[in-house]
Amino acid sequence: FFFLMIRRPPRSTQSRSSAASDVYKRQVLDRFVQVLFVLVSEKSSSSEDNHEESLSDVILFLIEDISIFLPKRKIYKYLSQNIAVLFNSNDDHHKIIGFHVLSKMSEGCAEYMKKDLANPIMNNYITNGLASQNPKVRAGSVIALAYFSQFLMPEILLFHQLIIPALLNNLASLDQDLIQKVLFCIDMFVGNLEQSVIQYLSIIVPQLLNILESPQAPFGMKRLAISGLGSCISASEHEILPYAEDLYKRFAALINNDDANVIYLKAQAMTEMGKLITALRTRRDLIQQLFVPCVDIVYKNLKETDDWEVREGAFTFFYHLALVSGEEFSPLLKQLNLIEIVLERITATEGLQKSKKQEDFSLGSDSEDEINAGDNVGCKTSFLDEKASAIHALGEFACACPSTFAPYMEQAVAALDQTHQYFYDNVRSQVAVCYFNLVKCIVKLSNNGVIPAYKKGLPCAQRIDPKAEEFLKIEVFTKYFHHIREDDAPEVVGSVLECLKDVVETFGPSSVDSALEEIAEVIILLLKGETFCQASASDEEDEESDYIILEHVSDLLIALSKVLHDGFAPTFQIIYPEVLKFAKTKRDFEEKIIAFGIFAEVFFNSPSCVLFGGKELIELGIATRDLNDEEITRNACYMIGNIAKNGGEAIHPHYPNILLYLKFIIENSIIPEARDNAIAAACKLAYSGPQIVPTAELLPVVLNQAPFKGDLEENHTVSEFIIFMFNYNAQLLKPHLEKVLALLVDCIVNQNKYKTDEEIYKQIIEFVKNLASADKECHDTIQSLLPKLSEEERNTFTNCFK
Repeated sequence: FFFLMIRRPPRSTQSRSSAASDVYKRQVLDRFVQVLFVLVSEKSSSSEDNHEESLSDVILFLIEDISIFLPKRKIYKYLSQNIAVLFNSNDDHHKIIGFHVLSKMSEGCAEYMKKDLANPIMNNYITNGLASQNPKVRAGSVIALAYFSQFLMPEILLFHQLIIPALLNNLASLDQDLIQKVLFCIDMFVGNLEQSVIQYLSIIVPQLLNILESPQAPFGMKRLAISGLGSCISASEHEILPYAEDLYKRFAALINNDDANVIYLKAQAMTEMGKLITALRTRRDLIQQLFVPCVDIVYKNLKETDDWEVREGAFTFFYHLALVSGEEFSPLLKQLNLIEIVLERITATEGLQKSKKQEDFSLGSDSEDEINAGDNVGCKTSFLDEKASAIHALGEFACACPSTFAPYMEQAVAALDQTHQYFYDNVRSQVAVCYFNLVKCIVKLSNNGVIPAYKKGLPCAQRIDPKAEEFLKIEVFTKYFHHIREDDAPEVVGSVLECLKDVVETFGPSSVDSALEEIAEVIILLLKGETFCQASASDEEDEESDYIILEHVSDLLIALSKVLHDGFAPTFQIIYPEVLKFAKTKRDFEEKIIAFGIFAEVFFNSPSCVLFGGKELIELGIATRDLNDEEITRNACYMIGNIAKNGGEAIHPHYPNILLYLKFIIENSIIPEARDNAIAAACKLAYSGPQIVPTAELLPVVLNQAPFKGDLEENHTVSEFIIFMFNYNAQLLKPHLEKVLALLVDCIVNQNKYKTDEEIYKQIIEFVKNLASADKECHDTIQSLLPKLSEEERNTFTNCFK
């Protein structure tokens, strides 16, 4: 087989055309993949208890690598063809291998697999695999789903109605290995489902609690069950309330259990109980009744155990309680000396041990991974995670109880200065977050315990406390910019960028106005890929780290544009050429999606930015029609609409081409979000250039589609379009008056759902008020709509018009 793979082409092919050469290369690649599938499908003769890698394992690793490093368009075709052969076989072993291959290629070929996700992957391969009588086939499909939940987000979530019930059915299996795989997959999947998980809570929570209570369930299974419950809590938030007491009882029983065999379950239970406290933050009575009585036993575990995981769990419990309680937590903070304890643990070193030989390091042991801290020093990750948790707790204590924390500020800063370049990534990330929380503490100290509101835009209408500004400049930004330039971990750089975003959004323009030049400088370095973590990454790491960083850069740029408004334009003009490269060049689709999203949001928040980027981006946006990717076209439509809205007459010559593009998207889109964005963009064109846009033809399209079910946030655009039409040509609206007014009422009663900007929301309410008072027909029509609303919606509407 390998001879067939490496044989040289005949000499005569050397002079063939490049087209013939391409054909030959495709034939070689096709043959190469076929050989890999023959080898990977060979049944191993070794015992399953033999932990050495088999030939099949090696080939799977190779398939994973080629799916990442070879051109996706070419390799995916051959991989998918051979996978189809495996699944069409009557041999269960071939199906198992098929699922393993799908798992391994889900990272490298994610974009192409997403296109085939419905058919054949989910509706054929996975559906049949989950229903198989063979537990090993079912296990293979579950493993594939676990990979999908990591690499095929968010598209995989559309299939939750197929996946979750099938996973839960497999929890009844007698095969413990399969159950553990199912539990792992549930944990991964539920954590990403967010509010959609609510419909499954009544099934998932009792089953996971049953596993936790079962004396037959092994330790590993119980850990997975607790983790799954934690994901349910985080995803559903306050909707977990009906299960709160049952969860509390199981977690409390574990925390009170002194059996050394359950020590790690105890640590996990404290962590998940902390999450439960935050999820129930609106029910202070329940927190007081259930969780405050647990303080003593958690504190006892914190003080009396030498186990790092238990202390990490205790810190997590306390910082969640502080987060919810605010200043009410101060008496406990003083009584239990929690600040002194976390400061001690932040600077602790007993987890660092000199290693006799380099080979003594291992990738993992039963519960504690060992990593190399440099200079032949070994370290348990549980010790490092405890340190990271202590740093996070320090910041939360400072933010919740600023007056109590103030005497410890100098010690806290010294501890962070000692650890901000620590060798463990998560410690450095938590230090960045803690610095942000210390700034919140300083601001609250000078403002009666609250963070003051601010007016958006530059120049600054008001400034935060001078001490906070000085602390940001001297302590925080110097560390942040250093990490962006010099840190070797993309995750840490991402955390720092997120903290910068939080600084801007929390404290307003005065927190960053003096640092804009350096912010622009580091963003340009990131977009060019010239920071240390980008320059030192391998090819495989490079693609992943660039994407992680680009997402965080996007969030920061959008936050700056929201807070600074048109004051951000001079800074964005410097950054603009580097962002433009991601929209112009042959980048991955995900990067194009983010680039168009950046332009769309920045143009919405900072209209004057359109002046230096509008015309060029219109052409790039229209060109996305040929990419056959609706996520890209969706963002392109949103961007074009904002360019048209804010670009004035200079954009009018482009309207004919834009309208043809939008018409194509509206008529051919499959996903509702892309269609909604295209219609919303057409609305923005209409009220920016009504003499060019055929509003009589556009209106029925808008009314037929609204209210939008895909992109909910564009419903305010429909309301703005309706208001414009009342002023521009009210006669066109007369035949549709009930529908038009129903859309305005819908937007008013669903401000939170549609995330309507406060200023736009007030404009809609004021318009409806004036309309109802000036036009009896409109008034009567609005009144006839109110009985159709829910009681909560009627109350919302009525309160708006008091």
